Amino acid sequence: MAKLKNSTIFSHSLTLLVVVTITLMLNSCKQTTPPPDKGLVIYRSSNIKGYQDKPIIIDYPFVKTMNTINNYAKESNITLYVTSSFRKVNQKVKGAIVTPARRSNHLAGHAIDMNISYKGKWYDSKLMNKNNFNKLPVNIRSFFNKIRNNPNIRWGGDFSRQDPVHIDDYLNKNHKLWLIRYKKCQYFQN
Repeated sequence: MAKLKNSTIFSHSLTLLVVVTITLMLNSCKQTTPPPDKGLVIYRSSNIKGYQDKPIIIDYPFVKTMNTINNYAKESNITLYVTSSFRKVNQKVKGAIVTPARRSNHLAGHAIDMNISYKGKWYDSKLMNKNNFNKLPVNIRSFFNKIRNNPNIRWGGDFSRQDPVHIDDYLNKNHKLWLIRYKKCQYFQN
């Protein structure tokens, strides 16, 4: 009887220990809201690179979106080369496909312009144009469809004035939030 009682106590103790350990692990993995004072950061990842080794500069809250974009690129076996990320007000944009918007998400660090490399071939705005979509390799179409199916990310190829090199999180749909991040990135950098 004593052995059975000790065995039961040990079993309950072990179960409690496992439950506490798992709870602590899950709590340490919970997503947290980025600190409001955190602004611009340099982004690095496996499948998103800076064109000509240029740093990819984004607003800290945009990192989560960039990680999702990176995962889509990795799953699609493509590499994105970012030609433009955060921009200062009045910064000249070389080779712009469309006139930059007054409330551009680039100004708040929540957008990238990119080209794609796939199997040694370079895909730029002309090749990624929506009218050319069905001629793109299946891996690139798959990548864009993943972006399109995510309600929190936009591909510029779907804009009324196509900008197929552009990806953002549509921060500027909420003017107040866009203005907060804009001011943080433009005037109160880290």
